[in-house]
Amino acid sequence: MSDQPLPPLLPAEATFAIEYDEFAGRSFAASARGRGTLVIQGAGPSATYTFTGPTAPSLSLGGELAFAFDAGKVKNVAVEGTRIEFFGTLRSGVAPGQQFAFHCATPADAAAVARLFPATQDADFVADHGFAERLARLPAASSPWTSVTGLLIVANVLVFAAMGLAGAGWINVADMAPYARYGANYAPLTTDGQWWRLVASMFLHYGVIHLGLNMWALFQTGQLLERLLGRPLYLLVYFGSGLTGSLTTLVWHGTRGAWSAGASGAVFGVFGALVGYMLHEKHALPKSVWQPLLSSVTTAIGYNLVFGVIAPGIDNDLETRRRLLVSRLGLGTAAVAVALVIGVAAAPRFDYHFADELDWDTAFRSANNRDNDLLATLDSTLQGHRPGQPSPDLARLLRDDILPFNEAWTKSLADLSLEPGRRTARRRDLVLAGLRLRLDAYRHLLAAVERSDPEAVRDFKVEMRASLETLAKAQDLR
Repeated sequence: MSDQPLPPLLPAEATFAIEYDEFAGRSFAASARGRGTLVIQGAGPSATYTFTGPTAPSLSLGGELAFAFDAGKVKNVAVEGTRIEFFGTLRSGVAPGQQFAFHCATPADAAAVARLFPATQDADFVADHGFAERLARLPAASSPWTSVTGLLIVANVLVFAAMGLAGAGWINVADMAPYARYGANYAPLTTDGQWWRLVASMFLHYGVIHLGLNMWALFQTGQLLERLLGRPLYLLVYFGSGLTGSLTTLVWHGTRGAWSAGASGAVFGVFGALVGYMLHEKHALPKSVWQPLLSSVTTAIGYNLVFGVIAPGIDNDLETRRRLLVSRLGLGTAAVAVALVIGVAAAPRFDYHFADELDWDTAFRSANNRDNDLLATLDSTLQGHRPGQPSPDLARLLRDDILPFNEAWTKSLADLSLEPGRRTARRRDLVLAGLRLRLDAYRHLLAAVERSDPEAVRDFKVEMRASLETLAKAQDLR
């Protein structure tokens, strides 16, 4: 977009029509919007570059802005399509150096205009562009969303949506049942043969904020690491770290148990591998790439686990990368395997099956409230009982309510299919012994009341005391 065709030799002054970015961020051009002009006066080291354009509407200043740069204060000119960007210090010197960007009409115009700017480049700029060029030559997906990182993010989002529809909750956890059913990591379940939960829990999240933070972190770091390591090694880092994190959670919480879910372990592993890459391969990464990341990631979780064997640097020779991939993939797989074996061995074991505990809890608690109500009614009735006197109300309560209920409750607990020898089965056996003693006490009390035995209540209390002592032993097994 020029007011005149670009001649082979530039005149003393040339004017070009340009356009500013809609969102320029932190740069001198941030205060300008829309169409403007670039005037180049002179050539070589004595050239000056003056930009004018309308003020951004948000500033409400009106009029036009002007930015003037001397050639000696301009460096690091870069062209990408129609966009030209450089680092410069204003001629007025009122502000420190910043980036400045603008657009020409076509890529050809942009390339031609850029040739009129100084070719000065500092070492960091050269390193940045060299790194970008090498990175661009590495194998990559056609778009961010068809990369391994993109597919992992999509999978996490889809699982979150499915869990939300299953009633798990969207903002916060509304119901733990879907998490328990579909793979949250919980030591009594995981170590009881459900090891698939170590992987499944990596795709479950406790609310949209939990998901969003993890996926944003993965998107920010995963794409770069995927390019640096290649897909196989990157997947090894991701799933190896996630599995190790899941096992670490089991070991950390020990026999207390805790429900855990989320991709945090995998994401921190990606962070750790990237930090490790930066620490060991600074010569392969320019300062502008590794310094911000290094300062923002304070803990390199997963670094010692995954990085020591998978940091080949950026090598664009495909055959060399293949050889490095095979060797480091093998070493990395071995490292993850060793970590998993250690984690599985160190994970706590439980003297019960979680399914048995659920069945027991359902059968016991469903009747416990009714039992408490009947005991309260029995206690009230006994207080009004006169020894040696007929008590039809007490007999009726025992015969019609208490005995049938306790017989049915005892049968339902005895019918539970529990693995013999485990804690749940041992507890059930003690409870059954206590309930059977109590049933005998109720039957003896009913017989004594029906014959108006004056010692009926005293004998009943002695028998009930033995029942309560047995039930108390069952409580110790919780």
